[in-house]
Amino acid sequence: MSADSTNATTGRVFFVGAGPGDPGLLTLKGAEILAGADLVLYDRLAANCQPKEPGNAVWECVEQLPGCHPDRIGAIVRRMIAAVNAGQRVVRLKGGDPMVFGRSAEEWQPLLEAGIRFAVVPGVTSALAAAAGGLVTLTDRRSSSAVAFVTGHENPDKPGSMIDWEMLARFPGTLVFYMGVARLGHVVERLSWHGKPLETPVAVIANASFPEESRLESTLGAVVEETRIRGIGAPAITIVGEVARDSAKRAVQAGRALAGRVVLTTRPVGQEQPLVSILAGRGAMAFNLPVIGIGPAPDLAALDAAIDGARGQDWIVFFSANGVRSWFDRLDARGLDARVFMGARIAAIGKETARHLKARGIRADLIPDSERSEGLEAVLADQVRGKRVLLVRADAGREHLEKALRGLATVATVAAYAQQDGNVTATPGGERLVSGRYDALLATSGRAFLGVLRHLDEAGKASLRLGQAKIIALGGVTAEAIREAGYPVARIASGANPEAMADAVEKALLMA
Repeated sequence: MSADSTNATTGRVFFVGAGPGDPGLLTLKGAEILAGADLVLYDRLAANCQPKEPGNAVWECVEQLPGCHPDRIGAIVRRMIAAVNAGQRVVRLKGGDPMVFGRSAEEWQPLLEAGIRFAVVPGVTSALAAAAGGLVTLTDRRSSSAVAFVTGHENPDKPGSMIDWEMLARFPGTLVFYMGVARLGHVVERLSWHGKPLETPVAVIANASFPEESRLESTLGAVVEETRIRGIGAPAITIVGEVARDSAKRAVQAGRALAGRVVLTTRPVGQEQPLVSILAGRGAMAFNLPVIGIGPAPDLAALDAAIDGARGQDWIVFFSANGVRSWFDRLDARGLDARVFMGARIAAIGKETARHLKARGIRADLIPDSERSEGLEAVLADQVRGKRVLLVRADAGREHLEKALRGLATVATVAAYAQQDGNVTATPGGERLVSGRYDALLATSGRAFLGVLRHLDEAGKASLRLGQAKIIALGGVTAEAIREAGYPVARIASGANPEAMADAVEKALLMA
């Protein structure tokens, strides 16, 4: 079972722990093995580890194998052996750790009997992720010097229970139950029957490490009813013991103040990161609604002319990160670079736009504190008097700055990209929007908000009007457009950077 070299003639099997769900928690060794696989047989909970570019590997969910029900183990083993006999390198990707309630022995025992070589690569078991996300230390020398991992769902074919409930009720440490939500009532009944106090602290963590992770702090006596009311379902980990006390408060202190909340954002496709990641890091289930798409410049000749004339400008103003990206993509396509700017000074509407410029080797000379056209006007007015100014923007948008500067400077504009209506219907965020299962909507522009409304029926619009889902606006102009459409704004983000937007979402939801 050593993990030395691959036998090219007979193949090889690796049992790899995928971790609890977050692909970032896959081990380096696991990623290395996956990169060299021919066939990956994965559990549903390990699906997030599938790369966008899987290479030459074929990925098959074991739940979809022929003959998988009820003989799942047999179907998996037959598929592995057939692949190995065909000379393939096989990865059996299992959620969590293969050796902790992963039924791995049932799968690799037939391989042993068939003389097939295999190796096991450990993973982060879900109990550790569930505990770490809410700062629940499973062992604490002040209250718990031991921890017991217990299955909440025993093999139904066994003649009797192998769990000593009397011993567990007296166990001087932390109890962690896997796969126990469906049988949580049985767990509580057995522990309390054998003397476990009903006031014992309990934490239930569902979908640990996933964006939709949710947490419940309760007691042994109340946890069944509270879990039902909150709608917490599998997969979940239940932690019983003194270490679970104040776990909800610690989750907030750990930066997961949005745990269990659903947030919809309205960024174009490919630009939702890192905003979605930041929201997820604070505990939210974050989905992006690509209501606005980004297309090529509507007049490529005009963009080329603006690029060729850039060296004759005194100031070049970028209105968005999209404008920066489109401008430099066109430079690359033409074999040009930042030297087209020559002596021109560069202004960015905000920090995010400036960050994209810096990534291209350009440090913005001017960034207003207020990330909107009015902010640019205030700081540019004295700088551009009598100068030549080029505004790089989208094909549609506010013309405030252009009108304000025309009396002061020679102003030219160019559309570096086009805004298009996106389709959110088939996205997870779209499903959430239409069903009304969300807590907050972050609108990054008035047009984005109107795009959202196009996908809502009257009931969905009424929910927003009544504030049942909070609307957060990126900037005062967006807020004004939302209010003009007849909808309330719960919070206005102070800036266009992801942290400022996430802060606004958090304040809107927690101060409600």
